[in-house]
Amino acid sequence: MDNFGFLKVAAAVPHVRVADCDYNAERMAAMAEEAARRGVEIVAFPELAVTAYTCGDLLLQQTLLDAADEALERLVRATRKLPLTLIAGAPLRHGSTLYNCAVVFTQGRVLGVVPKTYIPDYTEFYENRWFASGAGISDEHIAVAEQSADFGADLTFGINGTEFGVEICEDLWTAIPPSSHLALNGAKVIFNLSASPESVGKHAYLRQLVAQQSARTIAAYVYCSAGFGESTTDLVFAGNGIVAENGTILREAERFSPEEQLVVADVDLERLAFERRRNTSFRMNEGAAENTVIEMEIPEGLRGVVLDRDIDPMPFVPQGRSAPQRTLRGDFPDTVARTGAADGPHPRRKSRRRYLGRAGFDPRPARDGPHVRFPENGPRGDHRHHDAGLRHHRPHLQQRAGTDARTGRHDPRNPDPRRLHAAFSRI
Repeated sequence: MDNFGFLKVAAAVPHVRVADCDYNAERMAAMAEEAARRGVEIVAFPELAVTAYTCGDLLLQQTLLDAADEALERLVRATRKLPLTLIAGAPLRHGSTLYNCAVVFTQGRVLGVVPKTYIPDYTEFYENRWFASGAGISDEHIAVAEQSADFGADLTFGINGTEFGVEICEDLWTAIPPSSHLALNGAKVIFNLSASPESVGKHAYLRQLVAQQSARTIAAYVYCSAGFGESTTDLVFAGNGIVAENGTILREAERFSPEEQLVVADVDLERLAFERRRNTSFRMNEGAAENTVIEMEIPEGLRGVVLDRDIDPMPFVPQGRSAPQRTLRGDFPDTVARTGAADGPHPRRKSRRRYLGRAGFDPRPARDGPHVRFPENGPRGDHRHHDAGLRHHRPHLQQRAGTDARTGRHDPRNPDPRRLHAAFSRI
């Protein structure tokens, strides 16, 4: 990391074929080469990208599991000369148990394997049918791609001084995601390998979830989900790729695109380090738990002259209204648009003026005096009833005479309301 404190990361959404491990590994290798050309230092692929997520009960077949391990070995070998780190999803056996894993490798070496902690088994998910949870696994080793690598849910990785962690899909949607602990243990970048299907209203919630978790952990969060090629028998996948930093989404993939996508962004690690130093609440729990850090130095790749990040020329001026926001006048923009009341009277006051008109007050603008219509020969009818009506409507009259109920200011064209009050007390 020597690019002014920035780290270039990517979420890759490749084409996949269900249970065709050779094809999937080829597409991942091709996208890794493209990422290296663009100067990416760490690239993540979706959950179970080596086999595709929607294999169903084929995941229990030894033939598919053997093919996945062989394809993963070829992918590790094919990318050994690339100056970047890859994170790929694959089903791996450990003893007699199958785990949904993220494999981290670079320069032809597998650095470590992170198993999925939370296995969903509700609504459209039934992963418990195939996979076991990796919760509690630590200080173990697993055979993968003809190598032996560290295996555990608490692993973090240090590449050229940049520490990052990995979680998988459902881990993010829980009350306390594993990434919260990984961040407290030093990880400034979190990668999430996902295969999250679409449903009505889910995407907006997902964006909020990713942005919120990046804010809570004061970290960069790279979310990469399955896309084109997954089986649509029961589910549909949009190919979401999101890069967020400390609560702000930097880059997003195009949803439901039939093309492969590489979502690249530069995250500001120095800014994240500063924010963590400044946040005293974060420091209180920092390093509370022990974990294993796997460090490695790799050759630096191409440094792009283009910064994949938007720089706001006016950082202190609010931009955009993705959610309802109040303007400086206190109005919601949608209300202003409906009523045209941005520079005119508040719509509720019209009803008040109509009401006062029925009580005997002139709703028309006054030029030379208060908005009161006095009878020529004194009040008509019963004096007690008339006086009660004035007492009842006196606050409204005070407002109509020039007082703004919200700000307490007076219209200079109208008399002081206190003088009106004195006049009514003599009636």
